[in-house]
Amino acid sequence: MKNSVPYHELLSEYPNMEVLFDQSMATYLLSDVKHYKIPEFECNGLDIGYFLAHTGSISYTTTYGNRTYFAYLSCLEDKRITKKSEQFKDLGLSISCGYIPYADLPNYFGTKLGLTGTYEACSSYEKQILKAEYAFNQCFTIPSLFVEKKSLNDRGVLICGGKRQQTFYDTIRDQIKECVECGSPRACLIFFSNDAAVMEYNLFLKSKPLRSAVPHLLLGEDADDIRDEKIVQACSRGRVTLISRTYGRGSDFVCRDDETIANGGVHVVQTFPCELKAEEVQIRGRTCRQDNPGSYVQILFLDDLVEFGITDRRDENQSWSEKERTQRWKHIIDTKREEVLLKDRFDILQKKIKYTQGRYDATKAFIEAASTEQYNAAVRHLTELQL
Repeated sequence: MKNSVPYHELLSEYPNMEVLFDQSMATYLLSDVKHYKIPEFECNGLDIGYFLAHTGSISYTTTYGNRTYFAYLSCLEDKRITKKSEQFKDLGLSISCGYIPYADLPNYFGTKLGLTGTYEACSSYEKQILKAEYAFNQCFTIPSLFVEKKSLNDRGVLICGGKRQQTFYDTIRDQIKECVECGSPRACLIFFSNDAAVMEYNLFLKSKPLRSAVPHLLLGEDADDIRDEKIVQACSRGRVTLISRTYGRGSDFVCRDDETIANGGVHVVQTFPCELKAEEVQIRGRTCRQDNPGSYVQILFLDDLVEFGITDRRDENQSWSEKERTQRWKHIIDTKREEVLLKDRFDILQKKIKYTQGRYDATKAFIEAASTEQYNAAVRHLTELQL
């Protein structure tokens, strides 16, 4: 690489940056060309795509820096890509100019204002961060434009052990049947952790089909026009929609079907535990839109609660009634989320912040040197950032 014509042309234009270029090549290019197949990628004949676990689908807009460039060049070389993509028209040597944590960007502003409908659902860890790191010391409550949702029928939490497809999937299916295969059918929205989970459950329903409804799928990869149409239709009487968690926040599932409203409104089923209580509140809020009636239940698989520190039913009391059991489990999960899951997650987060602090300090030093025209010092700080 150092003997190549482009490298010498680069040095002739920037003669004082040879050390910086060499370190960038050694740190990034040489490492990335060896490992360009990690993570695994897909090629559609034009672009490079990566599987995203949180959506369960392939993204052709996600990139991994030079590794994606080398994956593209590899596909060009073996003719899996035959037409050059606009996405890769500017291949070249990238030099990192610093590391600024997204989390610290609000602290560059003199005044910070936040608006949320889920502050009360925030964990103690999140509230402490808002106070200690961002100086949010005042909180005001703005009354809702709608009447308080007293019409929500919260059925609590059902915990399923055994085999996933026998107990867990069947329990979800029973919930759907109760909602749409009765004398007063409603609309049923079932939220899954990602697109892959939606597709897997849809296959299960094909093997054990519902009597009166064919499930519709709402996936994270759906185009905007298709997505909007599915959201509008999802609250129709007797309709069953299997939904990726992406739509648990911000999607307006408004029911305009008078028969559905008269029969009890939209029924929401959540099939995975939320790491943050705020997400659970948002999913629950997909029913009872604009003061319509509705119901909500969580149906969870015991194995999915391991990260919460829940591996069995030892917290259950055999004397509990069925209604009491569903509400008690809700409290148990909330407690374990705070004591086990979030404690571990925020401990890891603090370690990452401490690890990146050195690079962040070097970045601020580079910005300061460059803004005061101390170019030798700026190059030195840039060189440090490549190490």
